[in-house]
Amino acid sequence: MVVTSSSLKPSKTCSGPKEKDGATLLPLTHRHGPCSPSISKEKPSLQETLHRDQLRAAHIHAKVSGTNGTKDLKQSAVTIPTSPGFSIGTAEYVITVGVGTPAVSQVMNIDTGSDVSWVQCAPCAAAGSCYSQKDKLFDPTKSSTYTAFTCSSAQCAALDVNGCSNSQCQYIVQYGDGSVTTGTYGSDTLSLTSSAVVNNFQFGCSHRAAGFVGQTDGLMALGGDTESLVSQTSATYGKAFSYCLPRPSSSAGFLTLGAALPPTAYEALREAFRKEMKAYPAAAAMGNLDTCFNFDGFDTIVVPKITLTFSRGAVQDVDASGILFGSCLAFTATGQDGDTGILGNVQQRTFEVLFDVGGRSLGFRSGAC
Repeated sequence: MVVTSSSLKPSKTCSGPKEKDGATLLPLTHRHGPCSPSISKEKPSLQETLHRDQLRAAHIHAKVSGTNGTKDLKQSAVTIPTSPGFSIGTAEYVITVGVGTPAVSQVMNIDTGSDVSWVQCAPCAAAGSCYSQKDKLFDPTKSSTYTAFTCSSAQCAALDVNGCSNSQCQYIVQYGDGSVTTGTYGSDTLSLTSSAVVNNFQFGCSHRAAGFVGQTDGLMALGGDTESLVSQTSATYGKAFSYCLPRPSSSAGFLTLGAALPPTAYEALREAFRKEMKAYPAAAAMGNLDTCFNFDGFDTIVVPKITLTFSRGAVQDVDASGILFGSCLAFTATGQDGDTGILGNVQQRTFEVLFDVGGRSLGFRSGAC
């Protein structure tokens, strides 16, 4: 495929929510990108980004193999964001929604690895128990549609870890990196847009949060069988959800950056890729990205096609933005051939990624984002 060299650079185009095929599509925004609603605009260096990426990949491999040495918490983050987790700022993508009636704007991290959504709420249990965030704390007493679940409710019983205070259900979520949030579990109105509203959205009203970095207001959980932010149709709500990752909007931070292949597979891909890219001078490696090129002076670049074929025959033609990270091949090698491979964030760009929560299946739809 032929791409322009300018297309490999971060885009500054920002988009808002839209309706498509009966669904409400909310843009995922990188917290360090030009469209970020967060207070902090400080970007980690490229070396820090790649180091975090290696930590995330290592944690995923440890979780799969059962050798991470920490308690296997069902709700520890493993994908978006993935452990080591919030304490090193790996929650990369955020959305902006409204909570309550009247709706209060809240900027929330996206996490497909946990199943309890939450926002920080007033009052905090004690001084310093809430971290600094972009917006005012959500105050449930000022929402006409907020309801706290009782301790005997089915919603409370469905939580992995719960407690009881003043007859109200208390949730506790601890992530793999040790960060923890606790507070009252209830429901309220969730406004995706002015016209797309989810009634009785279940979430935690956090009165104590420790170990979190950043100024977002909470977390939107998309994992598990509990209610999640999904395509807005009654048939799929709570059963499936999808997301779209934009083309490059920032040079810093990813979920897991590139695809990690077993060494034998990666070495074969690298050899073939270098052969096809021999028209471009080689450049120094960037962290764990060891196949890089110098595109200075080239207005257009011919990039070889890379296709991923899954076990049941499904085929995914990777977009150019998922083949190259800047000037480097966006693929790496795992530690050894027996390690589980990882499909990285950049390989998912431009595809609508659909999770069937009930059926535990995963699908990709090209041209949908």
